[in-house]
Amino acid sequence: MLVQTRRHTRHPRLPDQVTLLHGPHQIIGRFILLADDAARRRGVYLSLEDDFDALLELNEANRRHWHPLAPSFDPRYGAHAGNAFWICGRNEDGEPVLTQVVRHFDMRNTTLAAELEKLRVFYGDPERQSAPDETCATSAPTARKITGSVVYSGGTWFRPDLRGRGLASIVPRLGRSIALSRWNTDHAFSLVLRKLVEKGIPRRYGFRSVEYAVDWRNSAAGAHLEFALISIAQDDFVFDLETAMVLH
Repeated sequence: MLVQTRRHTRHPRLPDQVTLLHGPHQIIGRFILLADDAARRRGVYLSLEDDFDALLELNEANRRHWHPLAPSFDPRYGAHAGNAFWICGRNEDGEPVLTQVVRHFDMRNTTLAAELEKLRVFYGDPERQSAPDETCATSAPTARKITGSVVYSGGTWFRPDLRGRGLASIVPRLGRSIALSRWNTDHAFSLVLRKLVEKGIPRRYGFRSVEYAVDWRNSAAGAHLEFALISIAQDDFVFDLETAMVLH
């Protein structure tokens, strides 16, 4: 359970929680430090979390301005400390004010398109956990090319009073940086509604490719959700980190 107390007295600083294992250590390490510092200058104190029951509880407590947690990031459907982590940002009073979730998938013997269409991106046990008539289809060409070590970046939430401070350009990149170091990721992706694409969210989050469409039908989330597949490969992401070092 998340205890709402002063962050700097009860929660470790995020850079102290990260062990660099893979990728270009100098670039990743420097970006993590800069991102953490940029968040702190905006009044947000970041920590790395692996308690997904706490994430679910936080989501349910903030439903007025946060949609229900996607099943990919929900502990009831397979998200856990072994395959995922989340970033929590707290204000000076220790109140959680932002989240970013990263879920890892081993797709060495499959593709993202296949995993979406088999609903395994959403559920640990699709046969048991999905609705009888639930389907997902994708016509996004890159979905059939994404394979290997893959992460789904999502669960992004900013409490309304934190919006407009530039954190959307910092925190998603930070999550993908930690994932690259932890799992040596080949690709990162997210699923974004068209209205958010039109607002420029993919570019703000640092993704390079935007393709339509991923059509998810008859799920608990809605009768028909049309997403854009946004994605970035490892080499492009490392280059993006280098160019994003000018955080301010």
